[in-house]
Amino acid sequence: MKTKRFLGFLLALSMIFSFVTVASAEENKAEKIGTAPSGLKVLTPAENDKYFSSLSENEKAKINEKIRSAEKVAEEHATQARTLAATKISIPGTFTMYQQTQSYYCSPAVTKSIVQYLAGSSDSQATIASKLGTTTGGTDPTKVPAYLNSKQSTVNYIYSANPSQTSLLTSLYHDVVTMDSPGSVGISNSTGANWHYATNGHHLAVNAIYDDKSKVQFADPLGGTQSGWPYYYEKTAAVTSSVTIRVIW
Repeated sequence: MKTKRFLGFLLALSMIFSFVTVASAEENKAEKIGTAPSGLKVLTPAENDKYFSSLSENEKAKINEKIRSAEKVAEEHATQARTLAATKISIPGTFTMYQQTQSYYCSPAVTKSIVQYLAGSSDSQATIASKLGTTTGGTDPTKVPAYLNSKQSTVNYIYSANPSQTSLLTSLYHDVVTMDSPGSVGISNSTGANWHYATNGHHLAVNAIYDDKSKVQFADPLGGTQSGWPYYYEKTAAVTSSVTIRVIW
């Protein structure tokens, strides 16, 4: 019964004043095509359930601990008086967004960017792709947290599926503001509405969020691969939530 409650809760949650840099593709640039390449596998509810059921009790305890921490921060944030205009809060220092080197390498590129920021060094995208089991069909997002946690000790990254808008913003706010660390989301937007491109599955880093949670700043591994596709851009909370299918935070 406890396990069922845990899984239900986790799936329900399954949520400028710092410098940023961009890095060109390390090998060959991503393909320039009208619709963004899909490099993120979209898991079914059954696949998500299987992943959460496979976790050890220790892993579940760490996830619960992080969820409680994020909820506490959200409660404290909600009680603060908001009398000034919204302010963007960025992770401190320099965040380098690596351009993906293959059309299906969005997850390796985002993963490399996060590890580089937290650890100061990182594997090549090809090495990361091998570790994550990335294929031309994309990357299984449940493989990313374990890799991230094996390469740094600042943040215990976890995977949440199909987050509500509230849980998504709570998760991202916790990492960016409380942990001074980047988060990431997986999106699916087949029409391209309110976005720079259409995609059936893409991985993005998040390196800033507004203190009222009204907007999120993305760092995109597709930046620069086509005209009009920036490395960094902001989207409202509503738009962000409408396309997000999972969050790694």
